[in-house]
Amino acid sequence: MSGVGASRPMAAPPLPADVRRGVPLLVAGRLSGNTGIRFVYPFAPAIARGLGVSVEALGAALTIRELSGFAALPAGRAVDRGRRRTGLIAGLLGSALFLGLTAATSGIVWFTLAITAFGVTKITYDTAMSTWIGDHVPWERRGTIVGITELSWSCSLLVAIPLLGLAIDAWGWRAAFVAVALANLVAGLLVPRFIAADPAGGTVAPARLSLLPGALGIYAAMALLSFGIQLVIVVHGYWLEDSFGWSVATIGLGAILLGFGELVGTSGTIAFADRLGKRRTLLVGATLLVPALASLGLSGSNGAVGIALLAVVVTTYELAFVSGLPLITELDPDARGSGIGVALALVTVARAGGTMAGTALYVRIGMGWTGIIAAGVVAAVVVIVLTAVREPTGAPGQMRSTSTS
Repeated sequence: MSGVGASRPMAAPPLPADVRRGVPLLVAGRLSGNTGIRFVYPFAPAIARGLGVSVEALGAALTIRELSGFAALPAGRAVDRGRRRTGLIAGLLGSALFLGLTAATSGIVWFTLAITAFGVTKITYDTAMSTWIGDHVPWERRGTIVGITELSWSCSLLVAIPLLGLAIDAWGWRAAFVAVALANLVAGLLVPRFIAADPAGGTVAPARLSLLPGALGIYAAMALLSFGIQLVIVVHGYWLEDSFGWSVATIGLGAILLGFGELVGTSGTIAFADRLGKRRTLLVGATLLVPALASLGLSGSNGAVGIALLAVVVTTYELAFVSGLPLITELDPDARGSGIGVALALVTVARAGGTMAGTALYVRIGMGWTGIIAAGVVAAVVVIVLTAVREPTGAPGQMRSTSTS
């Protein structure tokens, strides 16, 4: 078997001082932004009731928010002009502003506009962060560092969302948006202390769909993986409430188990992606995700089984998705921000489609069949990774493809 997995792994180089200094701040910023994105899903029933709208109406609002992923394209071009730190600051402070405005809205139209603007600023931060990591972290350590930053997903479920559930139960849905806005504000104000200023000048590279070996494959795989998981994640709050009678506070506490699952999945990336290869670890996660999604309908009326199955889903998804992120950071080293921007735009648009389709499917056919459809989508991801995804080898910044066999 040829490829990076067949060669003897090279000794991992030490992390530069600026990486050791900057990564904790990047994790904090990622945690505050990710919490703002994802707490809406488990608490969607409470938010819909607070706004006085239907499940489908709130689903439409979240679909429009996901379309904010197109902002990754201009964000990628901006960071290719040497504006990494500027993108980090603008993303976090803008997120604070628009989350605060979301809390102040009184109707679905203004809610949609505010939360979509938040999506734009959040994707700006993500693009700048991924580009900064691609610039500063050696390829041999990038899987580990990307995994560490992605621990923010599991931390949001283990810590932030349970606390937000209690806040919503006590003070209403607006309290959650205010709390997350303040977290983004603090993180944004701390960026200049931990991230060095952008160098003067910078190259201007066009946003483009990279045609380097393996690029189209990883674009497709990550987009479909995002679409598949979104089909079930967008409605899991409704499912827990409708099928098992869980309250808002119980759903928030149940998020702890999901967070633990994500922690396990991300830890798998940290432990194995740089050793086994990012592509192979992605393939393992996607393969395990297929039966996990297909089994969601087996929970019946048992809430403990349902939340346990969801935990397996998020564990395997996290292993797959996080392992694929380093591949995106090395798609086009000569226009890194633009390559990342294209990938993130495709991923977020795929999530928008999954948000809309998942809501419609759940209302019509329930979680069981929705999970089976999602499993079919992820099965296509496995085929794509096997046949069309390649892993770069050699010095960081060089894309020398290996065999996919």
